[in-house]
Amino acid sequence: MFDRSLHPPAIAVDQAAQRGRSETGDATVNSAGRTASVDRLARRRADVAVAESGRRDRRRSPLPTLLATAALGLAATTLGLAAAPAGAATSAEYIGLNQQSLMKDPGIDESRWGSFLEPQRAGGMTIGRYDVNWSLGEPVAPAGGAHTYTWNQGGLGSRQSIDRGILEMARYGMRASPVFTAPPGWVGQGGNRLPADHYGNFAAFIAAFAARYGPGGAFWAEHPEVVALPTYDYEIWNEVNSSHAWNNGVPNAAEYVALLRNVSPAVRAAQPSARILASIGWPDLDAYMGAFYAGGGGPLIDGLGFHPYSPHAVGIFGLITKMRSIMAANGQADLPIEATESGIVAATSGPGAKSAGIGTPSDSARAATQSYAAEALGHSDCNVNQFLVYAVNNISTGADGNMGLFSNANAAPTLTASALLRASRRWNASVAASGPSTGRLAVCNPGRTADAALLPLELSVSRNSSTCVAGKVTFDGNPLESARLVLTTSDTRRQSNEVDAYGDALVCLPPGPPIDTFNVYAELPNQARSAVRVCEVPVKDCATVLRPAPTGDLGAAAPAPGTAVTDQAAVKADGTPISGSDIAKAVKDKTGKVVQVGSSAIINFGCWTVSLIPRQPRKDKRGKRSTASVLLGASCPTAAKKAKLSFTVSLKRKGSKKYLRLKTVKLTNRVPRVIRIHTTLAKGDLLTMTRKEDKKAGVPAMRLDAVLKSPGR
Repeated sequence: MFDRSLHPPAIAVDQAAQRGRSETGDATVNSAGRTASVDRLARRRADVAVAESGRRDRRRSPLPTLLATAALGLAATTLGLAAAPAGAATSAEYIGLNQQSLMKDPGIDESRWGSFLEPQRAGGMTIGRYDVNWSLGEPVAPAGGAHTYTWNQGGLGSRQSIDRGILEMARYGMRASPVFTAPPGWVGQGGNRLPADHYGNFAAFIAAFAARYGPGGAFWAEHPEVVALPTYDYEIWNEVNSSHAWNNGVPNAAEYVALLRNVSPAVRAAQPSARILASIGWPDLDAYMGAFYAGGGGPLIDGLGFHPYSPHAVGIFGLITKMRSIMAANGQADLPIEATESGIVAATSGPGAKSAGIGTPSDSARAATQSYAAEALGHSDCNVNQFLVYAVNNISTGADGNMGLFSNANAAPTLTASALLRASRRWNASVAASGPSTGRLAVCNPGRTADAALLPLELSVSRNSSTCVAGKVTFDGNPLESARLVLTTSDTRRQSNEVDAYGDALVCLPPGPPIDTFNVYAELPNQARSAVRVCEVPVKDCATVLRPAPTGDLGAAAPAPGTAVTDQAAVKADGTPISGSDIAKAVKDKTGKVVQVGSSAIINFGCWTVSLIPRQPRKDKRGKRSTASVLLGASCPTAAKKAKLSFTVSLKRKGSKKYLRLKTVKLTNRVPRVIRIHTTLAKGDLLTMTRKEDKKAGVPAMRLDAVLKSPGR
């Protein structure tokens, strides 16, 4: 079935026509790059040594014979067998950018390159994709079987020098992830297609590159002024299943497998730690990968350099999931995917299209799509070990459209660049703190993601009508198209709508029996969720009573025990502010000290968040405002879905020392409940909700006090 999210009209055209590039440009570097001090260099070398020692072996896994593999693929496809478990990204070398546009664009003077690379370094981006042009490295045909390589053509001041490209990236702490293209004219073919009688020459060139720039390579000995960052991943050709990779426009899997039969053993002999990546674009995955595996390509690679271009995050995940299922069906469920290209053209001005699937979205919408996809894929079970976005800047010829992430004029970051830099810092912090949460998001394999593991979305809601609310959904402050705004009721009614490129969606209460409240939240199933808003019927306002999943993995601290969950100032029951020492005491003695937010009370102990929110009172038959409603909620993302907590609700009149017990209520985990109070209320009265400690259930004693700011409110 045709999936608009995977192949929208704006993207369904050939990718070469939209992006207009052949990945064959020159590489350039900045000769004016800074030199690290001796002490800083030593510290950096020590850090890299630790990282190198901990690099996990992502080499190929043993495969069955070709016939058995093909049979397995047929069976898995026919029977819908689940893919074997796959992990997540495992190091800080994960989020990065494609450097080609910077290194081959004559419109950007080499002296300015540092201004583009420095913010990447500051954002913790330690890996970047780099074009290696064979025609620059071996411009003269071998003579008598002897090859002459020009790694430093024109010297380090020349953009023709491969040495300079590697050196400049290393100066800014960035390891190169090379892609090999552009055969020299002496092969006699022209363009991108390589004659079979030169497969061996191409393999020899890549092997010589690996020997020079890989671990212990001569290049690093020649440049002790930088920390050695040897190359490991070698992406062979570029998007071999796309028409622009072939002179006649017809991708040929058999030719590519034949090329790999020459390249793989040569490079592995030169560098045993090398990882050979097949370079695969997004089009025609089933047919091309079927022919690739049928031709015996599986054992020749150590991973896939995949380019999941899609205008929506769900489209990117759809392509990754599809590729993972194809790999699993062919016996390579655990082979890493390196997402070496992703990106989209953004509008140069104005609000952008309302949907990226039908037009050019805003930079803000692009920012959310790319940064969310990067983080979610890293935490997923899809075994994606790189996410490299295209591209650093806009090529001066305009060939790529507005895909650049930094301004050509002054290297100022776009919203997308800023979002990716924040995502990179958050990712690195999570890896440094405890290592990546491998496979925490169930995306590529069957299963359910724990609520506490979900990434956080931001949601704001407003009244649209008496039974409808409008929601705005963002990720890290930018509108996330393809998320869903969801409305649910206690009697199982549900409605959801997809969020547009502005982050907006509308949901309305479906027809059914009268109810007092309904819930609204945003989500991407098994990936991310917002806080839950509880809306009155008829809609007046919507209060947050259930906090979102903990956000520690994204760099924003989860609410500390005893702290408020809203943005309002926290005050005590008597109206005075709660100090840090008050909170510290509450945590220490576990008394369940209340945090007061306006006339509402919210408390957070352990995994539990409990809330008491008085609502506007109703008038009785005599017109007096004597009947109020109170919205109660209790939520723990790690507790059983049907877990229940009992609370006693009491009332203390203003000026009185006595408490009037109103009723005992039992709250079900994550199911808000409204109770009625049939007694006269006045401003300053105190509503209290208490429970005793339950050691067996692991629930501490709790007490929430809500001072009424007006009668019944």
